[in-house]
Amino acid sequence: MRRNRYKVTWRLYRCARTVTPISTVNIFSQVTGQVIAVHYREGQVVQKGDPLIDIDPRPFQPNLQQAEGLLDHDRGSLEAGRD
Repeated sequence: MRRNRYKVTWRLYRCARTVTPISTVNIFSQVTGQVIAVHYREGQVVQKGDPLIDIDPRPFQPNLQQAEGLLDHDRGSLEAGRD
């Protein structure tokens, strides 16, 4: 009895392909600063509310502390005016 023998040949082809995204958006920050962390990879699907990047908060700390101090002062003035 004769057996059929098959030769398996693998061929790998390199092709140039274009990947088209489902949608593309431009992202702009409300402040300028140094990016210290990136929480996504290019091409990753992200959802609304997902953190994308972290911006160094140190340059903004003095302004934040000043605004918080002013808020505390104004709250105190408001409470004093109610008495």
